[in-house]
Amino acid sequence: MQLRTERWTSGLTGALLLLLGTGWPLAAVAQVPFIYIVDTELDDAALDDCSLVTPDDCSLRGAIHKANTDGLDSQIRIPDGVYQLTLAGPEDDLGLVGDLDVYETGKALTISAASGAHPIIEQTASARVMDLRSGPSQVTLRGPMILRYAGPGAFAGFGGVLYVQSQNVELDAVALIDGVATDSGGCLFATDVGLTGPVDWNWTGMIVDGCASGNNGGGANVSLEGGEVVMDGVEITENSAAESAGGMRIRSTSGGSVDLVRSIVRGNASGTALGESGIGGGLQLITGGAAPNTGTITVRQSEISENRAGNSSSGNGYGGGIASTGSGLVTVRNTTISHNLIEGSFNRGVGLRAEGHTELFFVTIVEPAASHAASEAALDGGASSQLIVEGSVFVGGCSSSGGASGTTNREVLPSDTPPGGPTWSGCTISAQVVADAGLQPLASYGSSRRTHRPEADSPLINGSWYTHCPQKDQRDAARPLLFLAYCDLGAHERLDYGVPPGPVVFGDGFESGDALAWQP
Repeated sequence: MQLRTERWTSGLTGALLLLLGTGWPLAAVAQVPFIYIVDTELDDAALDDCSLVTPDDCSLRGAIHKANTDGLDSQIRIPDGVYQLTLAGPEDDLGLVGDLDVYETGKALTISAASGAHPIIEQTASARVMDLRSGPSQVTLRGPMILRYAGPGAFAGFGGVLYVQSQNVELDAVALIDGVATDSGGCLFATDVGLTGPVDWNWTGMIVDGCASGNNGGGANVSLEGGEVVMDGVEITENSAAESAGGMRIRSTSGGSVDLVRSIVRGNASGTALGESGIGGGLQLITGGAAPNTGTITVRQSEISENRAGNSSSGNGYGGGIASTGSGLVTVRNTTISHNLIEGSFNRGVGLRAEGHTELFFVTIVEPAASHAASEAALDGGASSQLIVEGSVFVGGCSSSGGASGTTNREVLPSDTPPGGPTWSGCTISAQVVADAGLQPLASYGSSRRTHRPEADSPLINGSWYTHCPQKDQRDAARPLLFLAYCDLGAHERLDYGVPPGPVVFGDGFESGDALAWQP
């Protein structure tokens, strides 16, 4: 009864108090969100009374159906439980059968886990879990909650778990898992096509895991022609695509801006179908399009690791970690790209395959030559690529397979092979070369986003002048910004000049007696 009392207080009594106690007009009362409390795990759209006193009269499907038609800003709160969607049938876009449709325009809807709850919404029919197509409305999914596809075979269409076509969408602590789609976006497909204004999408703490696409974007496919998308603290893991973008495919054109920050892209694979080339094992980043020199994508303070592009049986592999292309701008900052793989008959860019305009700032790319063919470099500049590189380190070499031009660089430290060696064919980056970059193994070092920590005697230490240094490293540890100070090259600052980044007590190096590793 406590939750029902809460709904009464928030939805009705609160509105009456505003009306009677303050003299506000009736129109102001309509601005108070009405709260629906789900009280049954049954999947029945008819259970939409959501009364104050009758038990088991408010299913999840019924609450969403009611919110779509109430003409109010609404909230739906979901207690603990497994909410199985069992109503099979042709897609009606009304949410009465199949997936849960959110379609009311002009009003805000928040669907959230009740306090202390961790609900699971599971689709058992041949339909995705949820469809957000409410035009200019504000739609929020706030967890922790799991949206899972458990239907028979693959969902025939785009976005096996969640489809987004709303102007303002917030996803907070939502996990999309086990989606299987015949088309793009194994778990998530998001597009602004058909919307009348620019989008504002903010996705924080989202997990996309174990999804598969029969086309592009094994985990997710995000496409926009304007507006802004911010993905913060996202985990894209263990997804696969038959063609391109094992983890996530991002397309930003016509002034659109996408920012992927403090995220993990790990263990994804593209080009899994026989005869298909894999482009972007972890991420495929596309900018420009019909309007040249527009659209930006930025990857910041993130880990891109253990992804694979291509397969050993057929096809080609391009960009094991990241593949970027287009006439817009792709920027990678304070990020580690490591232990990725490319497979096939013609492969380029074990860590990063860059075409178009790509800028790298304080990036660590570690793809040791011993782990791939001599002709396969860690960084490859493709056709008509323009690279701007600063404060970065490449282990595994650099190549230019398509005539990279316009490259500028400063404070870059490639290593592992000498200039002119098998993994330096045509590379346009001229930089200091050393036999050993002095990097410790890929590990946490105080953060969930793994990186490579420089050894105490690494040539990366104090490699950059303070005026070029970013404020923080990949782990959010502070870099030295004092006058006449230096910071380290790459994504990891060895000494923490400020508050430690996380709760880990000891980083890698403890067992080997590295005293500088005996700190948070």
